[in-house]
Amino acid sequence: MNDLLSGLHLYEIVLLLLGIFLFVILSVGLMYYIIKKEKIKQLFLFYIFPIVMIGYPSIMEITVSKDRITLKKKQEELLNSPHDQELAEEVQELTEKLEGRSFTAEQRANISKSWLLLGDNNRSTLFADKALEKDENHQTAQSLKQLAIVMEEEPPNEQAMMALAPGVTHRVLTKEEEIKEISLPKEHKELQSFLIQRLRERPD
Repeated sequence: MNDLLSGLHLYEIVLLLLGIFLFVILSVGLMYYIIKKEKIKQLFLFYIFPIVMIGYPSIMEITVSKDRITLKKKQEELLNSPHDQELAEEVQELTEKLEGRSFTAEQRANISKSWLLLGDNNRSTLFADKALEKDENHQTAQSLKQLAIVMEEEPPNEQAMMALAPGVTHRVLTKEEEIKEISLPKEHKELQSFLIQRLRERPD
């Protein structure tokens, strides 16, 4: 039940539940009228209200679910075609549309992934944090946050690091190496090569 309602705002859930409740009450009333052999024509007019109350949130949930499926598909396409500007705009449009309807950790992590793909690392970190507020052990959100932070930070300056700590002999990891070391769920592994390619294409 929670999964079915996961894309609805609170007022839409209340509207849906009230619509179901009103529909049940009217159905009981209809049975009573039939048993008593009363005229039921006027009672049918009241069915308009619960139908609208149930229909609107239901349509919204179907629309949101469809948009989520489309977004995941577009994300995969963007991973394979990182220079497709039209595709990037479609991902951004869907992401902005779903931001306000992302309530679970998984949904917020997917929004974080979108912004990471689009190069908005700060926004990606923001939604990864929101996902972790829902589930602090969410592996995808943790990994996305780490990736976004690495992509946003300045490239490491090895000479400066060695000057600050003369006794340290270990080599400072490059950003590419940091990205490779971040553990990602199998379904998100392609993100690493995507981001590494983006790093290589950045002007020095």
